[in-house]
Amino acid sequence: MIYEGTIQYIAVDKNGNDKSVTARYILKDIDTFTEAETKLTYEFAPLTALDVTAIRKSQLKEIVNGRESDDEQIYIATLQDVFTDDEGNEKYIEYKVALFALSMDDAYAKTKAQVQQGYDLSIVGIRKTKLIDVL
Repeated sequence: MIYEGTIQYIAVDKNGNDKSVTARYILKDIDTFTEAETKLTYEFAPLTALDVTAIRKSQLKEIVNGRESDDEQIYIATLQDVFTDDEGNEKYIEYKVALFALSMDDAYAKTKAQVQQGYDLSIVGIRKTKLIDVL
């Protein structure tokens, strides 16, 4: 399963002042909330005054690619599958995938390439997120 977690910690800015920082992460291959919290806690153990402030099951179905450069950010693409049920009615299923990209154009190109891998999907939307990384 995929979870999303938020941590808050105290960092020192360039002027030497303490400031509170909030960061959101995607946690993959996690089975329980406890496991998600443990992963965040151990990953960021050196940080002072670390608090795990939120953990939730993500709506993401999959993570399409990995980060290739530090400049890439996480985008969420909403994909739609259209099919006909046994009674001839058209049905829609939407799901979300995460991907790393340099820009909105790059995110669209990577999503389009993913969709063309034999799936009958259409792209409903793509948005840039404030998620920092995948753990």
